[in-house]
Amino acid sequence: MPRYPPLATQVMIEGDVHVVIQLRGDENPEIGFGDGGHPMFKQVLEKRLLQARFSDGCKGQTISLVVRFRLDREAPPQYRDPGATTLKPPDGLEIRASAPPPNHHLEKKRSR
Repeated sequence: MPRYPPLATQVMIEGDVHVVIQLRGDENPEIGFGDGGHPMFKQVLEKRLLQARFSDGCKGQTISLVVRFRLDREAPPQYRDPGATTLKPPDGLEIRASAPPPNHHLEKKRSR
């Protein structure tokens, strides 16, 4: 499963990526993206999807997904999940990561 890009977590980027996967007869899927969606998220998805293995029964199918990248800001930092992927039927996938603590950018500047 794809993971939240660490840099996107640090700079607190969230967003949706629309992806279309065409499973041809050969091993390599054809991957297309809709308008919008952060390039960092698209890069992570493309890399992971090109590594994925699909069952023979999927050949010839086209899969359309909305992949949602979300940061968890609600739970106290000690209870936040470091990363999770959840299926959101019928056509969604949600990738979560813990948001950095508030003012994390100020702490780094002070420590220099």
